[in-house]
Amino acid sequence: MGRFEVRLNGETLKLPLSKAEELLTFLVLRGPASRAELTDALWNGSREQKHAKYCRVVIRKLRAALATYDKLEKDPLPYVEGKYHLSEEFEVSCDTLGVLGQTVQPPSSAFLPSVDSEWVMDLLGQLERSFEPRTLELN
Repeated sequence: MGRFEVRLNGETLKLPLSKAEELLTFLVLRGPASRAELTDALWNGSREQKHAKYCRVVIRKLRAALATYDKLEKDPLPYVEGKYHLSEEFEVSCDTLGVLGQTVQPPSSAFLPSVDSEWVMDLLGQLERSFEPRTLELN
């Protein structure tokens, strides 16, 4: 499937950590999640304290990267009712969302190739049965 890319207002945004890419992708594709759910998904069910701490670091760094968007008036990753959300101020366009359910020839390269979390492997199976995503765009 293609390389990961985030664009804010048409400009490519460099995320500080590969786990930030995975966390953003998780929130876009799966929706709001608690820190425990994020830690569970991104670290394959690990209950180690170091992963819970690193999850907080990833959330903070992703929030800071997304906050560079000059039109954003609120927190880019609000914590509401025990769950992290992607701000409603973003208009999310994700080709992965648009292609799930379509049937075409499976792609030859991997979606989020540096990530081996179980949730990504499950999604990869769905995508391989559907269509090749290319870009995640936030406006």
